[in-house]
Amino acid sequence: MDAPLHVPRCLVLLPVAEASSDISPSKPPPRFHCQPSFIHTMLNSSRVFTLYGLFLIAAGCCAFAAAGFEAKAKTAVIIGSITGLSMMICGYFAPSRPLASSIGRALTCIYGAIFLWRGNKLSADPSKAYLYWTFVTLSVVSAVVVALLVVIDGRSKQQLMQDRSRPAASESSKTK
Repeated sequence: MDAPLHVPRCLVLLPVAEASSDISPSKPPPRFHCQPSFIHTMLNSSRVFTLYGLFLIAAGCCAFAAAGFEAKAKTAVIIGSITGLSMMICGYFAPSRPLASSIGRALTCIYGAIFLWRGNKLSADPSKAYLYWTFVTLSVVSAVVVALLVVIDGRSKQQLMQDRSRPAASESSKTK
């Protein structure tokens, strides 16, 4: 017996209007909409910034442990904590202040570029392979966070435009 095919909720199309058997050019085809996925319902930029900040702190601690807890590797914990804390601060203020959300997006891009640059710089030294892979991981996660923020911001702007058009439509029906 075959297992049922799992289709992500984001890809399931549901008809908004029932399709009739007689299709005429004067009647528009039925419209479809996509069910909101986890990205659109549970994640917002504030949560993404906070989770990214926690990841940066954890990555700094893991890099310190990978270095054998040497005294010179304490900078990994310090830098990881500072970058993580700055992202968590942006996450805390993002819902109430749009500037914090913009700063958080900019910091994510800057951190990703710095991680990529540092990883590229360490790629020639085989004795620091653990640092190379740490920076590669950090830059990949930064790219994923930027992509998530683009999806989330695109969805919120689209929703904002729909919300702005709804009152205008209801006001025009009241005046008729």
